[in-house]
Amino acid sequence: MNTSMGDRVSFDIYEPEATCFSEERFGSDIRFSAFGDGPKFICGVDFIAHQTAHRGKKCLVYSVGSNNNVDFEKAVHTFMNGCEIHTFDPTLSTPFVGGQYATFHPWGLGEDGVEARARGKVWEGKSFETIIRKLGHENRTIDILKIDCEGCEWVTMVPLFELI
Repeated sequence: MNTSMGDRVSFDIYEPEATCFSEERFGSDIRFSAFGDGPKFICGVDFIAHQTAHRGKKCLVYSVGSNNNVDFEKAVHTFMNGCEIHTFDPTLSTPFVGGQYATFHPWGLGEDGVEARARGKVWEGKSFETIIRKLGHENRTIDILKIDCEGCEWVTMVPLFELI
């Protein structure tokens, strides 16, 4: 998906409910001019990249839901050099195309063991807690959580906040 200035769509008129000083719509080849469904509002892109590099650590990014649109992952890779990126999507019908930017997991976010379905696919849900444990990220901070999974947000966000 081309996300240049000329490709605006109806939902581009919406702004986030909460803002920050360093907010940007992030997720295209050009910073500060990202539009469309792929880019998301992020606070502190440069701060996160600088702070994690300063501490000698990689920033950690979870990208939940991709539909094989890897513009977001590519932007993180390009502008936040050194981040560890994990993309989750159980609904892909073709192989993941962003392997040079992210580690792909065909897992669906949801309630542990509860069957979910979308786009003709069926999978067993995994909670954030289970995913974090499986990936060995228990003592790490998820610096950016991009979540666009067509409804799984409602089931998974409350337990995620309980982990904090």
